[in-house]
Amino acid sequence: MPDAYEVRSSGRINARIRDLYHEAARRGLASAFDSALRRIHERLSSDPKSLGEQTFTYHSLGLLNFAAVVTPLSLEFCVDDLRKIVYLRRIDLL
Repeated sequence: MPDAYEVRSSGRINARIRDLYHEAARRGLASAFDSALRRIHERLSSDPKSLGEQTFTYHSLGLLNFAAVVTPLSLEFCVDDLRKIVYLRRIDLL
C-alpha cells in the first residue's frame, strides 16, 4: 500500500539529519535517534496532522505548519493536504 503523503526534505535538511546522527552517536543516542526518525517518517507519511501541534497556516500557499517532538528530536514541517505532500522544514537534536 503506498504512503498517503509524500515526505520531502531539501538537501540542506538531509545534510542536517546526517550531522545530527553523528552528534547523537557521540552522545550515545544513535539507537534512539534511528527509532525516532523511523517513527517520524511513519507518522508524516500516514497521518501528519496527528503529529505535534499546528502552529500557523500559510493561507496563500495552502500549507499548515506544525511543530513536534519525538525524543530525542524536535521538528517543524508543513502539510499540503491538496497535493498530499509533507515538507520537512527543520529538525534538531534535543
